[in-house]
Amino acid sequence: MIEDLPFGDGTFDVVLSSLMFHHLPPDLKGRGLAEILRVLKPGGRLIVVDMKTPEKLTERLAVTALLHHGMIADVRQLVPLMDRLGYVKTQAGSLTWSVLGFVQGSRAC
Repeated sequence: MIEDLPFGDGTFDVVLSSLMFHHLPPDLKGRGLAEILRVLKPGGRLIVVDMKTPEKLTERLAVTALLHHGMIADVRQLVPLMDRLGYVKTQAGSLTWSVLGFVQGSRAC
């Protein structure tokens, strides 16, 4: 369970999440990000690749019609939450396919 990872504090250099966060309710996103921060080593990095809102109208309409019965999440919205939880060097961006984006952040050294 993302909110109760079975690993000790400071275990990992990198944690990667791919296409999972958009399935989580808001409270579980926060608890999961806090738990990931706990298991990262100082200087360790989290990378989340997930859904984002497409920029072009035609892409927004197509994604809304085809994916998750119209559910659109934007991974870039995790950055303020990560900042509040204590991640440093947070940033967000887009990937080549317009419905995917990423966020990343690190645990302070």
